[in-house]
Amino acid sequence: MASITRKTIRPHGLSYLGSANVVRVKVIESDEYCLSFFAHTAWPIMVSNKPIIASHSSVYNICPHFRNLKDDQLYAIKENGGVVFINFYPTYIDSTFAGKEKNMKELNKPLIDSLSAIYGKNIDAGWYKVSEELNPYYQSIVPTLKDVVDHIDYVKNLIGINHVGIGADWDGVEVLPKNIEHIGKLPSLTKELIDRGYSKTEIKKVLGENFKRVFREVSQ
Repeated sequence: MASITRKTIRPHGLSYLGSANVVRVKVIESDEYCLSFFAHTAWPIMVSNKPIIASHSSVYNICPHFRNLKDDQLYAIKENGGVVFINFYPTYIDSTFAGKEKNMKELNKPLIDSLSAIYGKNIDAGWYKVSEELNPYYQSIVPTLKDVVDHIDYVKNLIGINHVGIGADWDGVEVLPKNIEHIGKLPSLTKELIDRGYSKTEIKKVLGENFKRVFREVSQ
């Protein structure tokens, strides 16, 4: 599936060709309908006759980032039978994070420039090294696990527990919220859900049962 950025999004949503070609991804010999949704349209949900997952999106009303979902899109996913998988990337969780990160990187520009010069064309290795060196500075500006669960709460309360899950990005971003930095911290997420009154059945849905339901439905 092609990468989608703000510049590639049509202001009025999908074209007729786009609506006729809602992305179908082959996953382990089963057809799974997966789309990234943006604030511009809920149309991809409306044209799919299979449940859709928004695999890396959080809540726009909490953090107004163009990758996050507005209420009308959340309602459309409920109507479709799909699931929203809350992404943990701080930029999608906390609306103040991007500005704090920009300031932090400006203060550490000499360090970033020196590492970029050392690693040169080895972009991946350079990216990991910069992320490692900046991690102590990130710790004072990142959101927390509680902020992540606020997004889960919002979706649950708006469209129901059957339509929310986690799309962590543990392997793909520079830094993650405190207390949920890696998969080994998953029990902390479970505890936070328990502390907020989620039942055992509800927690299982968030942690994977909702995805399994959609996978079964689109595999039939």
